[in-house]
Amino acid sequence: YCYGNGDTTQFEYVSSDGSPLNLTIDSGLIEAGWDIIIVTDTDGSVLYQGDNGGDLTGLTFQSSGDTIYLGFQTDGSVSCTSSSTYAGGIDWTVACATCTNPSAEYTVIDDCANGDQFLIDVNITSMGDATSLTISDNYSSNTEQTSSTGVVQMGPYPFLTDIVITVSNDQDVNCVINSSPIQLFACPPENDNCSGAIEAVVNADQSCNLTTQGTLSGASYSGNDSNCISDMDDDVWFSFSALSEVQSISLQNITGSTSNLGHALYEVVGNDCSDLTELYCQNGTA
Repeated sequence: YCYGNGDTTQFEYVSSDGSPLNLTIDSGLIEAGWDIIIVTDTDGSVLYQGDNGGDLTGLTFQSSGDTIYLGFQTDGSVSCTSSSTYAGGIDWTVACATCTNPSAEYTVIDDCANGDQFLIDVNITSMGDATSLTISDNYSSNTEQTSSTGVVQMGPYPFLTDIVITVSNDQDVNCVINSSPIQLFACPPENDNCSGAIEAVVNADQSCNLTTQGTLSGASYSGNDSNCISDMDDDVWFSFSALSEVQSISLQNITGSTSNLGHALYEVVGNDCSDLTELYCQNGTA
């Protein structure tokens, strides 16, 4: 398919016997940052929405029911019909599923103690109908095999390298899943997680002359949901002991964008970070 400018085409595929469908992108480029594909499941839930860094090759999806949709959403310029870069179009295959896909979650683990590199924990949450799975990547020829759910660690990988993890059914080549590109660009700060929180200085008056420095460069998401920062995808942690019943908190001398920058205040209920209660949240710098 050769997509055009302002393209909103959607393809619908329905199996003839009610069985689930596999949709695999065989090859194709799309303008990263401007054009996307949207893969929708039988029940209307979105299986995928994005550009995969511009190269859609190898993406694969399986419907939960008898229908799967592939849609395009593109801007008004630079497309298959208007640019030689994308003139090859996008090819995909839709076929009745002969097996049930496995499922996996991916977590980046820094390996900074051993160099500028990182690891990926692949958590196999479902085997599908496979008795064994092979986990591989697009960086090396190393593979791992598992016959049960659980975490398989892959790597190490150098910083600033897009890594795609592939999980394959050893009994049926038609059931394969790929991660989105994963990378880490720097070692995380020491207070990347709650357990490493830096003690912040508290001013005894309203002067705010005493400050505590921090950075989000290389930080990751800790998994603590916030009531107001819905797009939170990285965070760092600080701790302090209040000197009065009312304390002012502000973020100052910021370098970079303040978009989606906010802060939340938690109370430690127990003795560690496993039991936090959010006291308030501010989607802003003060």
